[in-house]
Amino acid sequence: MLTDQETHKIQSALASYCRNGDNPALPGIKEGRLKHYRRLVYNNVNASLRSAYPLACNFLKEETWEEVVNDYFMNYACQSPQIWQMPYEFYQYLTEKEHKLLKDYEFLAELLLMEWLEVELFMMEDIECEYSPEQNTEDDRLVLNPEHRLLALKYPVHLKKASSVKASDKGNFYLLMHRMPTVGSVVFTDVSVFFCRDVAKSVNRKLQ
Repeated sequence: MLTDQETHKIQSALASYCRNGDNPALPGIKEGRLKHYRRLVYNNVNASLRSAYPLACNFLKEETWEEVVNDYFMNYACQSPQIWQMPYEFYQYLTEKEHKLLKDYEFLAELLLMEWLEVELFMMEDIECEYSPEQNTEDDRLVLNPEHRLLALKYPVHLKKASSVKASDKGNFYLLMHRMPTVGSVVFTDVSVFFCRDVAKSVNRKLQ
């Protein structure tokens, strides 16, 4: 019977093989079967990333996408126990590594972040918020939907197809993302810097 330490060692070796493809010397391995473990794990990772980043995936060439996913899969040890959170680690890996793709396409990091935030908002726990539509908007305290993100962008990745974004588009853009409380869908709204400032001032004034 294997000890806990031996079992952990075997599991770790199998996990490493699934990532890097280096055939481990493990007891009971049958030739021709081990490769299916790596194929199944990789396919799950790839499918999860494609689902989280459909715009980025469609923008990149198929071979480029497969190359960067395989690079991430081989070289990054995922920490999250939940597969839906794993795509954020993909974003972290590319930005922390300063991956060549992010240099070739300066807007790509923002596109990935926007797509991830949509997943995060959709999956987040419900936040209870007391409000009434009958309140006086002039005098009563403003209550903002807490299930939102305000994202400052340098490229209009929320307004244009990725294939249409150019270096000349660089500027200052603001994207408000919020989850509809009744249905859970995520809504994208382009807002101006003046709107952002006015809302912040109004909220601060009402909260005093």
